[in-house]
Amino acid sequence: MKASVIASSLLSAVALAQTTGQLGDAAVVNNNPAGVSYQAVLPERANTNIRGQITGTSNANGTGVQWNLNFFGFPSAALGPFSKSDSSIQHPALCATSF
Repeated sequence: MKASVIASSLLSAVALAQTTGQLGDAAVVNNNPAGVSYQAVLPERANTNIRGQITGTSNANGTGVQWNLNFFGFPSAALGPFSKSDSSIQHPALCATSF
C-alpha cells in the first residue's frame, strides 16, 4: 500500500514538472543577433528605496537570451510580514510594455 502511494506521488510530481505553466513551455528562439543587450532600469522614486536593473543579452550562438536581474533597497525582512505576489494574476499593461 505504501509503495503504491509513493509511486503515485512520484508519477504526479514528474507529470507536473513537465509543463512550466498553463500555456506550456516558451518557444525556443533562434537566429538572434549575437551579443546584443537591452537594459531596463527602475526609475528613482521619492516613495521607495527599491532600485534595480533587468538586462537581457543574446547568446553567442543566436539561441535564447541570458537574463540578469539586480534589485536592491528592499526593507529588512525583520519588518515583515510582507504579502506574497501571485504570479497567476495576469498584468496586461506590464506585458504590453515588455521587451
